[in-house]
Amino acid sequence: MPEVRLKVDGMIYGGWKSVDVRRSLDHAADSFSLGLTDRWAGSEQRRPIRMGSPCEVWIDDQKLITGHVDDVNL
Repeated sequence: MPEVRLKVDGMIYGGWKSVDVRRSLDHAADSFSLGLTDRWAGSEQRRPIRMGSPCEVWIDDQKLITGHVDDVNL
C-alpha cells in the first residue's frame, strides 16, 4: 500500500482510516477526503487542523494536491 500523508501548516499527518483522492482533467479542481480520529491514540489533545489552513496531499514521495482545507468534520 502506498503511504498517504497530509501536510497542514507545516505538520505532517498519516495513519488514515480512509482515503479518497480525486483528480480529473474534466474538473477545475482536484479534491481529497481523509478519515481519521480527532485525537492521537493516548492523547487528550485534538489534532490542530483548521479550515483555511494551507495543505498538501502526498502519496509516497509524490505531491498530488496543493490547496487549503475547505472543511473539518469533528
